[in-house]
Amino acid sequence: MITIQSGKLNIPEEERFVGFAGDNLTDSKQFLCLDAGAGSFTLCLRFDDDSVRVIPLEKSDTDDGVLLTWRIRSSHLVKSGIVMAQLKSVDSEGVIRHTSCDYFLIANSAESAGAGEVDYVAREEFEERMAAFLGEIRDSAPYIGDDGYWYVYDVESDSYVRSVKATADIVIDELLTDGSTNPVENRAIKNYVDTGLSAKVNRSTLIAGNRIDGGISAASLAESLLGHINPRQVIPDTTVGSGGQYGKTSSGDPVMCMLGSTWVKLATENDLTELMALAPDVNSSQIASLTTGQVFICQGCVAVKTDNGYIEFAKRNDVYSKSEIDAMIGDIESLLSEV
Repeated sequence: MITIQSGKLNIPEEERFVGFAGDNLTDSKQFLCLDAGAGSFTLCLRFDDDSVRVIPLEKSDTDDGVLLTWRIRSSHLVKSGIVMAQLKSVDSEGVIRHTSCDYFLIANSAESAGAGEVDYVAREEFEERMAAFLGEIRDSAPYIGDDGYWYVYDVESDSYVRSVKATADIVIDELLTDGSTNPVENRAIKNYVDTGLSAKVNRSTLIAGNRIDGGISAASLAESLLGHINPRQVIPDTTVGSGGQYGKTSSGDPVMCMLGSTWVKLATENDLTELMALAPDVNSSQIASLTTGQVFICQGCVAVKTDNGYIEFAKRNDVYSKSEIDAMIGDIESLLSEV
């Protein structure tokens, strides 16, 4: 009996011979699929001249598995020799699967040989051709890797590539663990990012009254600052200000003083980032001498001068350092590499 299990087609030696070229309905072959699902099945035959025959198979269910029957017709046995064989299945959702390849043998008939001549092949030559053909099949047969996934031979790259199909006995972790080396489900990683990792972030961090949930735009930050510092109204190109000082135009647009009477409208993150280089680094005793609305840095914390003191954009304890953020990103990348 020809068997198919875990995608491997196994043709016993006594089943290889299917008939003489031109034979019609003299025999049939049966394939027992031990782990097949629903769907239709076809047999693909490739001859040594690269011609192909695709043959629908009859299907019936048994206690041992799905039984497929190939009723051999003359249109299937068009050429003698060693014939590559492979089964293909298509389920109701259009998912296509192929088995590994094996081979059948078709002999010459006196009729197909033409002019009464029979194509004779010496035993040694036949065995050499058969061994070479079997070698090609074995060299390109799929296999299960150490990670539990099927590896399939890719003709273009002349190498094996990992498929998305895992074997039935591979263990996929549903939760993140410290010691497991198994692949992790995508939903487990997503849950970690959505809950576990986000729980480490201090959501109470405020920048000028705005809660940080992944970032804040320059325009939103500028609007919040204007609400806190009651900035002076300025006329661009004429009003003199201090470097890094905030203001607003008669139309309400937030602006920052770059140099002297040069005021820049804040519209993008780059605007704010570039102009922050103008903010002076001062100690606590120098804050009182700054201009109202002027942004400054004191002990590594960004703040803005007000009429009655100053406002810190964010407390240092509430802000992650670059190394801490890089470590979080590294955690996520390492988890994604397991998928």
